[in-house]
Amino acid sequence: MDQFTAFLLNIALYSIVPLYLITCKPQTRLISLYVYNGVVLFIGSFAGSVYSFSLAENLVLSGGNIAFGAFLMNTIMLIVIERNVDSLRNMLRFVILIEIFIFAIFYFIYWVISSEIAINTFNLPAELFSISFNILLLGGMLIIFELFVLIAIFTQVSKLVSNVTIIAVIYTLAFIFVMCLDGFLFPIIAFSTSPQLTEIIVGNVYGKWLLAMCYSVPLLIFYTVFKHKLVQFIEAPLQIKDFVFMPRRVLLEKLHQYEERDKKLQKEKEELLDVSMQDGLTCLFNRRKYDQELAEQWLKCELNASPLTLVIGDVDFFKAYNDFYGHGKGDECLKEVAILWKGIFKRPSDIGARIGGEEFAFILPNTSVQSCVQHLEKFMQRLREKHIPHEKSSVAAHLTMSCGVASVVPNEESSIKELFAIADLRLYKAKEIGRNTIVAQ
Repeated sequence: MDQFTAFLLNIALYSIVPLYLITCKPQTRLISLYVYNGVVLFIGSFAGSVYSFSLAENLVLSGGNIAFGAFLMNTIMLIVIERNVDSLRNMLRFVILIEIFIFAIFYFIYWVISSEIAINTFNLPAELFSISFNILLLGGMLIIFELFVLIAIFTQVSKLVSNVTIIAVIYTLAFIFVMCLDGFLFPIIAFSTSPQLTEIIVGNVYGKWLLAMCYSVPLLIFYTVFKHKLVQFIEAPLQIKDFVFMPRRVLLEKLHQYEERDKKLQKEKEELLDVSMQDGLTCLFNRRKYDQELAEQWLKCELNASPLTLVIGDVDFFKAYNDFYGHGKGDECLKEVAILWKGIFKRPSDIGARIGGEEFAFILPNTSVQSCVQHLEKFMQRLREKHIPHEKSSVAAHLTMSCGVASVVPNEESSIKELFAIADLRLYKAKEIGRNTIVAQ
């Protein structure tokens, strides 16, 4: 494995974890992301002294730089998905606390090893844990400054641009800009007296740019997969003034309002989806829902090697009924039939639908033909007892139906079209032999 491959593997390891943690439940997610950031900061302080990747001439990236990029990427994800000023406040406190802890623990280990008070089992050099408090403080202050710069950019962008995809790209470019800004500022502050300052700045900016480009990939994945969270953040971005001045109570009230609005929008969306799946006249499922459910149940029954039964029912001589009684009466008739049809099978998995003008269907997973026919016979009896007048029927003085039933255990050699064709053929046979009957074989 060459150095560049190992470098990309290091990036991937830092990126996969936060992308997974974001999918957890809110409380678990928040705690896990904080812990992850603390681990990244701690490992980064250690890794900066342990290993580096020499990727090109004058381009050396330390383990610490890679960890810093991961920290900034993860913090952006946390801020966007939580949309909470307190999360940003806590993250800044967390940075300060971790930096102080790192300095204290590293200084303690350095003192223990260099003074030979404890046994150095692996003969680690004490210099490995020698860390400059000024450099550590500088790094922490730059992180805080860069987070504020990012929030300021995010806020302005959300005011000027409305397209979510464009905003995601601009947010990613802002991340790249801030990473490069760090590459420029850190050497100026830390090595201002060095004669090689220009060379250090160029190498550092180039390195941070490369890191930013690599971490932009998981960031774009995050913006795409969690687009709804990005939209919510854009609609109510964090404000710097809120971070400094807004009371916690007011902030919580605003967040509660946003959450209530989101719930309302989600409910309205679900209601619209339900309406789009319903037949407007009978309130049964429509053809679209029927096709969708038939495909899903077919796959489930194929996986479980269980039978899938399909029923197609057709109101006898309905055109003659419409012509004689009028379309208004015809609609009322279909509503009456639909009420009875819906009550035949009552399991949640049994799907009743209107798939044509006077044509109805039932999708019945894990149902035998015998059981299906028994229920259909009860339906036919109830329809007779309803005694909806039909003077133009040559079968009876009341409304009747004909039904075709087909059942199959789905497999690679069968298909949904074949199942429908068999049920339709049996419906045709029921009409041929006199209607007002059920044909199941």
